[in-house]
Amino acid sequence: MAKHILAYEGNDCTKDVVIGLCPVNEADQAYWESWDDASAFRSSTRSVQVFYTSVLSSLRNRDLDHYLNPDKYSIYLNFLGAASVMTAWLDGLGSQSWLRGIVLDRHIYHNFGTKCDLPADPNSGLQDSVTHGPAHPPKQACVYPEDSDSCQTCCRDRWFVEPVIAAGLPLIVGEWSLATLTESQDTLTAEFRKKYFKEQLALYAHVGMEGSFFWSFNMEQPNDWKEWALVRIIEKDFAEQAVSNYAWATMCPNSPSQCPDYSDATMEGSLWKATCEWQNLDCTHPVSTTTDEIKSGDTVSLAVSNGKVVYVEGDIARLRCASAGAYQEFVIEKEGGVLGDSIRYSDDVIYLKADAKPWNNNFYYLETDFNPSAEGSTDLVRARSASTTDSGTAQLFHVTPGGGTVTGNMKFGDNINLWKLGWSTKIAGFPGDTVKQFDQTEAENAHCYAEGGCFKVLAVPFA
Repeated sequence: MAKHILAYEGNDCTKDVVIGLCPVNEADQAYWESWDDASAFRSSTRSVQVFYTSVLSSLRNRDLDHYLNPDKYSIYLNFLGAASVMTAWLDGLGSQSWLRGIVLDRHIYHNFGTKCDLPADPNSGLQDSVTHGPAHPPKQACVYPEDSDSCQTCCRDRWFVEPVIAAGLPLIVGEWSLATLTESQDTLTAEFRKKYFKEQLALYAHVGMEGSFFWSFNMEQPNDWKEWALVRIIEKDFAEQAVSNYAWATMCPNSPSQCPDYSDATMEGSLWKATCEWQNLDCTHPVSTTTDEIKSGDTVSLAVSNGKVVYVEGDIARLRCASAGAYQEFVIEKEGGVLGDSIRYSDDVIYLKADAKPWNNNFYYLETDFNPSAEGSTDLVRARSASTTDSGTAQLFHVTPGGGTVTGNMKFGDNINLWKLGWSTKIAGFPGDTVKQFDQTEAENAHCYAEGGCFKVLAVPFA
């Protein structure tokens, strides 16, 4: 390929046309450190890292006939995994001369990976996909918040590339489109396409990228132009308006202060699952439909004082407006008990299991880090996939009534406090849609109820 590019320079029609080379597109992140294929072999000498190192050192070798001058040709390194992994790898390589002229390449889409948060299937739970599985016919279409795309573009997407920007490395978005889960193909309007298009360009200009590539230039099928064909979008939607860079501050419908908080590095692996809600969105406060005693094995939702509920977003617990979705529902399991046991305040400890299954057919359990200040730890509440509970670990929580006595059994509609195992810190929802453990110095910022308690326990379904 490099020789082919160099041959273009000898033709006046193709000279200076090619500006760089991308050695591989969207290499499977599972092979980043090693090639792992049960049907073949495992070897640390065969990996994406090794491939990139080999290609870069070869293409920048002046003594070889396929040498690409870094002053003329960039080498674009595409990555699918966490940006922090890519920047750490480059940092570890030091100041190799063949690293000059590299540009990192991230692809950002809104129609892949975003969680479908619908009511749980009574037989199998909600699979981590865009529609219900075969156990729940007919399939129900996902319904996303109306402003989900603007929130994802203006708030979430920058955190896909934040480690690259912070490291001062050159970056492009090598693929983006107008494909989205917010509007179906039949209802995708010209007004929406213009708004969505401008918002993305504005973000890329704001963070200081080298540029971006829309996928794709054109499509064979006439109906595909609405989302994927740049030339048709310009022809149809921008016929009387120039397509250029746009100011991020004026394109986004809200200020950055209304963004959810994605700043914690722990969230980086869960960004694809973020549906994203603007903070000024007015949520309807959900109400429990019963005040019966809660038994081990019952399903509940946990609401906070601003009307949002706890839900599982990738590997992290977050807050969002209530929508009776499976990732907002948690099965309470009493440690050492049996199904049907009452949950006694202060005495019993519980697990909270999301009523939904990820790709590996296990369940998500909420958990905390015992030492949130330790390297690699966080004060955020995690959601970890596990086939069974881990007795005596950070998946366990103490529970006390909010503002009431410390005895009695837990009931639907109660205001409660959740405590990390050992009673050292409480759990609460916070601005930015975060759920985390905290001490009293942060209490005034928590979304706790004035009458006491940081969560209201709702029966599922709630009103």
